Amino acid sequence: MYEYMSFEDSLERKKIRGRVLNTLEFNKIRETVTSKARTAYGRELVENMAPCCDIDYVTQELSFTRQAMDHIMRFGMLPLSGMRDLRESLLYAKADGTLTCGQLLEVASFLRASDEIRKAISKARSAGSPLVDETEPDICAYVDRLEVCDSLLEKIDMSILGQDEVSDRASKELSSIRRERKNVAGGIRSLLDRVISNHADMLQESIVTLREGRYCIPVKADFNGRIEGIVHGASSSGQTLFIEPMSVVEANNKIAELNFAEQAEIQRILKNFTNEVVAVKDLFENNIEIASKLDY
Repeated sequence: MYEYMSFEDSLERKKIRGRVLNTLEFNKIRETVTSKARTAYGRELVENMAPCCDIDYVTQELSFTRQAMDHIMRFGMLPLSGMRDLRESLLYAKADGTLTCGQLLEVASFLRASDEIRKAISKARSAGSPLVDETEPDICAYVDRLEVCDSLLEKIDMSILGQDEVSDRASKELSSIRRERKNVAGGIRSLLDRVISNHADMLQESIVTLREGRYCIPVKADFNGRIEGIVHGASSSGQTLFIEPMSVVEANNKIAELNFAEQAEIQRILKNFTNEVVAVKDLFENNIEIASKLDY
């Protein structure tokens, strides 16, 4: 009876593994190559690299390497460094998790890098003789399979400003909440400025401070009870009490409500972005496969 064996299984059997690799000091070669990897995807392929006795496979791999060297010599390295490792984020998103601002920035970096790689090959194609499609047919074929999603990239770029910062432009509701909070905070400062002006002798400093998210003024401990309000703590020396005057309690409550509303809207925005990422998960999985091979 014949044992059915897939091409992949057959190839694995033809790869040299075990103690002989130590004799060949192949690990040193692999470590050197691994240090050159520019993506997590390519690094893993290199770490699993092994010599092989299949002449067709070896010939094909050497052809890929020759084409990559030709490209580097003529046009420089492909812009792979922006291909962030999205695998954990994609698994989390597909499990109904909500991606963070930082994770969405990595998604944007990945999409931008995919587009830049395509543009690099497009630029190479316009460079003239010898034609890049003739000298690097397999490299070009891989790059042509890369997909882009300009709409998602543009929205993330417009909406996510930093690791923990969402832009006012992310939604009209978020912009409205922040505008109202700014107006309420301005009103609180005006009220506290009057309190400060009328009780300057009772204060350690003529400033407005935030304690536990509420606007307060620093009152000398000796004048405790002279300004009606809620104490939100004291200085380390005990000489200063941070008091929220009763005149601003209602407005401070409004600030707290708006803070909650802001966080709820931010979570809604992040969830919507996460759903968009999941909707094009096949694009990311396709590009990850291509990026790993190009880097390798």
